Amino acid sequence: MARKDCNWQCVEPSNHRVNATERAIQTFKNHFISGLCTTDENWPLQLWDQLTHQATITLNLLRTSRVDPTKSAYEQIHRAKYDWNKHPVAPPGTRAIVYEAPDSRASWGPRGTDAWYCGPELDHYRNCKFYVPETHSYRTSGSFDQFLQHCLLPEFTPKQYDNEVHDDLMDAIQKLEAPAKKLTLTNLAAALQSLAAANAHQQIQRVAEPENKKDEPSIQRVNRLPTINTSINPTATRTLKAKPRTHLRKTPPILQTRSHTS
Repeated sequence: MARKDCNWQCVEPSNHRVNATERAIQTFKNHFISGLCTTDENWPLQLWDQLTHQATITLNLLRTSRVDPTKSAYEQIHRAKYDWNKHPVAPPGTRAIVYEAPDSRASWGPRGTDAWYCGPELDHYRNCKFYVPETHSYRTSGSFDQFLQHCLLPEFTPKQYDNEVHDDLMDAIQKLEAPAKKLTLTNLAAALQSLAAANAHQQIQRVAEPENKKDEPSIQRVNRLPTINTSINPTATRTLKAKPRTHLRKTPPILQTRSHTS
């Protein structure tokens, strides 16, 4: 390195903070461990090596390139942005059901097979890789349904849903022709007037509370929220003992014994 005029500097032993390679290994370990903690509680730990592909993809998507900070590390390596439409991903270790084609199932057989999500298949369009415990093999499929355990799908509040409907309705009315627009606005105005009249009628018929109950202090009610575990510890000793085994165990050959007569 001295003959090639390379700038180099030695660091103290056992100091991983100044070693770029050790820092990269630690970053990947932290990212991979966080992925393991979001797996399903019944997910077999023997499939951990199948999650490394997706972990590498997601880590490079989160990190910026050292060559061009405006790009992600994934885009810098593959010279293209990750297409989420072509290759959707899900939380690692998600429980899923893979669709069975009519040619590969019995007439009265189930339409789906239990499987475990392993990652995206980049050589296919909108396909993912699954492990099927029933056949002890992997399968690539684009027809599946996933069941997330530690994630809740976002839902609109009534106010947010009202705003979305209002925006969509205004956009749709603006695109109508003049006669159709006039008819739609007329029907909408009549519906709003009917709704306002019904609401006013309900307000009038509302029964007033008794006077003896007005002085009583109101008891605050708190709705009990569902308990949701946001992570697990799949590498814990207690969890490992209860984990299902995915690999077939080879049965020992039957020992042939010869009976002896006395």
